[in-house]
Order: sequence, then C-alpha cells, then structure tokens
Amino acid sequence: MENRADCNRECINHDEDESVCRKKRGCEPPRNKCQRKPDNRGDRFGEALEEAYNEGYRDGYCDGVEDGREKGQEEAYDEGYKDGYEKAKQEVIDYIKKNKSCGHKCCCCKCC
Repeated sequence: MENRADCNRECINHDEDESVCRKKRGCEPPRNKCQRKPDNRGDRFGEALEEAYNEGYRDGYCDGVEDGREKGQEEAYDEGYKDGYEKAKQEVIDYIKKNKSCGHKCCCCKCC
C-alpha cells in the first residue's frame, strides 16, 4: 500500500485515477490547479480569498466524503464529493461577489 506522500504526488501529477486516490486519503481534498497557491504576499484580499476557497473546499469535500460513507455506496460517495465541491466553489463565488472584485485569473473565479 502506498503512503500518503506517494498518493499526494500521484494526484498532483494525475498519474492515478482521482477517485481512487481520494478514497485512499480519506477526508482530505485532492490538490488540483485551482488549489495551487498563488503568490498573495502583501495582497490581503488575495490571501482572504485563498483562505475562503481552501476552507470551503475542505468543508465541502469532507461533507461529500461523509455522505458517501453514510450511504456505503461508491456512487453516493462520488455524488457527495461533487455536491461538496460545488458547495465550496459557490462559497468562493459568494465571497468574491460580496467583496466586489477578485483580480485573480484562475479556473475557479467567475469574476475574471
């Protein structure tokens, strides 16, 4: 069995099916290009946005994991994960709208 570091590296490199890697790691979201940290040093809004996204993403992901575990089915797990991810994404969009502008060009922000 692979250790956590191997699994993290594989997910980042997309060498392993993401759903398999998620299950190995438990309640910890896989990293993707949306989560890679931009250089927000000195940019308070950027730091706050990043924090809101990462917190929402983790919360949403963990909600999805728990939904799947409760139902005990792989389909329920994946469905819960998607719902959790969308919930987290919406939290960021709401945060951006509330704070007017983002200034980041990434795949997650609808403000760009």
